Amino acid sequence: MLKLYQFPISHFCEKIRWTLDFKKLDYEVKNLLPGLHVLKTKKLSPETSVPILTHDGKAIQGSSEIISYLDQTFSTPRLTPGESQIKHQALEWEEYIDDKIGVNVR
Repeated sequence: MLKLYQFPISHFCEKIRWTLDFKKLDYEVKNLLPGLHVLKTKKLSPETSVPILTHDGKAIQGSSEIISYLDQTFSTPRLTPGESQIKHQALEWEEYIDDKIGVNVR
Protein backbone atom coordinates (compact mmCIF):
# COMPACT_ATOMS: atom_id res chain seq x y z
CA MET A 1 0.00 0.00 0.00
CA LEU A 2 1.22 3.46 -0.93
CA LYS A 3 0.98 6.08 1.83
CA LEU A 4 1.59 9.75 1.24
CA TYR A 5 2.58 11.86 4.24
CA GLN A 6 1.85 15.45 3.38
CA PHE A 7 0.71 18.98 4.11
CA PRO A 8 -2.53 19.44 2.13
CA ILE A 9 -1.56 22.97 0.99
CA SER A 10 1.93 22.12 -0.28
CA HIS A 11 2.46 22.33 -4.03
CA PHE A 12 5.16 19.66 -3.68
CA CYS A 13 2.59 17.31 -2.16
CA GLU A 14 0.07 18.29 -4.82
CA LYS A 15 2.56 17.15 -7.49
CA ILE A 16 2.63 13.72 -5.90
CA ARG A 17 -1.16 13.46 -5.63
CA TRP A 18 -1.39 14.38 -9.33
CA THR A 19 1.26 11.79 -10.19
CA LEU A 20 -0.47 9.04 -8.21
CA ASP A 21 -3.80 9.92 -9.82
CA PHE A 22 -2.23 10.08 -13.31
CA LYS A 23 -0.82 6.59 -12.79
CA LYS A 24 -4.18 5.45 -11.39
CA LEU A 25 -2.57 4.12 -8.21
CA ASP A 26 -4.44 3.52 -4.97
CA TYR A 27 -2.92 5.39 -2.06
CA GLU A 28 -3.69 6.59 1.41
CA VAL A 29 -3.09 10.18 2.45
CA LYS A 30 -1.76 11.01 5.91
CA ASN A 31 -2.14 14.72 6.59
CA LEU A 32 0.38 16.15 9.01
CA LEU A 33 0.33 19.40 10.97
CA PRO A 34 3.27 21.74 10.34
CA GLY A 35 5.58 21.74 13.33
CA LEU A 36 4.17 18.55 14.81
CA HIS A 37 4.99 16.73 11.57
CA VAL A 38 8.57 16.33 12.79
CA LEU A 39 7.45 13.62 15.22
CA LYS A 40 6.31 11.43 12.31
CA THR A 41 8.79 12.38 9.59
CA LYS A 42 11.83 11.71 11.80
CA LYS A 43 10.59 8.13 12.22
CA LEU A 44 10.35 7.67 8.45
CA SER A 45 13.31 9.58 7.05
CA PRO A 46 16.43 11.52 8.04
CA GLU A 47 14.93 14.84 6.88
CA THR A 48 11.78 16.48 8.24
CA SER A 49 10.31 17.74 4.96
CA VAL A 50 7.25 16.40 3.17
CA PRO A 51 6.11 14.81 0.95
CA ILE A 52 7.15 11.34 2.02
CA LEU A 53 5.81 8.28 0.24
CA THR A 54 6.03 4.87 1.86
CA HIS A 55 5.81 1.67 -0.16
CA ASP A 56 6.96 -1.89 0.55
CA GLY A 57 8.89 -0.85 3.65
CA LYS A 58 10.67 2.04 1.90
CA ALA A 59 10.30 5.75 2.57
CA ILE A 60 10.95 8.06 -0.37
CA GLN A 61 11.23 11.75 0.41
CA GLY A 62 10.94 14.76 -1.87
CA SER A 63 8.60 15.27 -4.81
CA SER A 64 11.19 14.74 -7.57
CA GLU A 65 12.56 11.62 -5.90
CA ILE A 66 9.04 10.24 -5.43
CA ILE A 67 8.17 10.82 -9.09
CA SER A 68 11.37 9.01 -10.15
CA TYR A 69 10.55 6.12 -7.81
CA LEU A 70 6.99 5.86 -9.13
CA ASP A 71 8.21 5.90 -12.75
CA GLN A 72 10.68 3.10 -11.97
CA THR A 73 8.26 1.03 -9.90
CA PHE A 74 5.03 1.66 -11.83
CA SER A 75 6.36 2.38 -15.29
CA THR A 76 3.06 2.66 -17.17
CA PRO A 77 2.19 5.39 -17.83
CA ARG A 78 5.54 7.14 -17.51
CA LEU A 79 5.52 10.71 -16.33
CA THR A 80 9.17 11.50 -17.02
CA PRO A 81 10.36 10.95 -20.60
CA GLY A 82 12.81 8.09 -21.10
CA GLU A 83 14.94 9.66 -23.82
CA SER A 84 18.00 11.34 -22.27
CA GLN A 85 17.84 14.84 -23.77
CA ILE A 86 14.08 15.21 -23.36
CA LYS A 87 14.28 13.81 -19.83
CA HIS A 88 16.93 16.39 -18.96
CA GLN A 89 14.72 19.20 -20.30
CA ALA A 90 11.69 17.90 -18.39
CA LEU A 91 13.65 17.75 -15.13
CA GLU A 92 14.93 21.30 -15.70
CA TRP A 93 11.35 22.50 -16.20
CA GLU A 94 10.26 20.67 -13.05
CA GLU A 95 13.00 22.35 -11.02
CA TYR A 96 12.16 25.77 -12.49
CA ILE A 97 8.46 25.39 -11.72
CA ASP A 98 9.20 24.20 -8.15
CA ASP A 99 11.57 27.09 -7.45
CA LYS A 100 10.07 30.00 -9.40
CA ILE A 101 6.36 29.35 -9.82
CA GLY A 102 5.16 26.88 -7.19
CA VAL A 103 6.33 28.84 -4.16
CA ASN A 104 4.43 31.93 -5.33
CA VAL A 105 1.24 29.93 -5.88
CA ARG A 106 1.01 29.09 -2.19
